[in-house]
Amino acid sequence: MRRPATAASPAPATVRALEATLPAAASIGNPLDYTALLWDEPDRLREVMRALAADPRIERLLVLYDEPDALDGAAAATWAAVLDAVVRGA
Repeated sequence: MRRPATAASPAPATVRALEATLPAAASIGNPLDYTALLWDEPDRLREVMRALAADPRIERLLVLYDEPDALDGAAAATWAAVLDAVVRGA
């Protein structure tokens, strides 16, 4: 009989890296909520993705990215920076 899959918790080294990078309001665990407080900090967001992607306990990294339709100007640039940070980090 197959046992149901369990959600992996980040390794202790990953938790320490996340604690150093994430705002206090973030929820470290599985699922991780990095919060919108990192929205204007793509370098920090990229570090979050790198820490998670490098963790041997984490087999898959899924990021919910729900960009609204028909963005332009500064709003489009902001969303693009967030997506770029996620992609580069992972």
